[in-house]
Amino acid sequence: MEKPDLHTIVRYVVLQVPGFAAAVIAACLLLRYTGLPAWSIWTGLVLWVGKDILLFFWVWPSYCVPGAENDAMVGRTGYVVDWEGPDGTVKITGTLWRAAVVENEDPPAPGTRIRVCGRKGLTLFVRPEQYRRQPSP
Repeated sequence: MEKPDLHTIVRYVVLQVPGFAAAVIAACLLLRYTGLPAWSIWTGLVLWVGKDILLFFWVWPSYCVPGAENDAMVGRTGYVVDWEGPDGTVKITGTLWRAAVVENEDPPAPGTRIRVCGRKGLTLFVRPEQYRRQPSP
């Protein structure tokens, strides 16, 4: 299983800061203007951070920088779910992605095994995976 690089982790954390700041402001307001005990406010903030940590492991591939040498999606394999015209839908590690074929490739049929060759934003560029036969002894 691939792991996120440091840049991806930092990008995710930085993008979570505004939401956490809003939660802290809301917690301060709740503490000041309601009769809620302080422990319940702190529990809410801990749960907020815990939610972000748990979600990171599910969404981190979408925080990778497109075009980076270590793009987590390049090289992964999956299969075609649906294909119409120039683009379609593929499934890779349980997640549906929009995909387009690499230049000079024919559109793959549903069920075809594919390999990711590149990515631009949330669109993957794929080509049908070639099966290599092992030489017979």
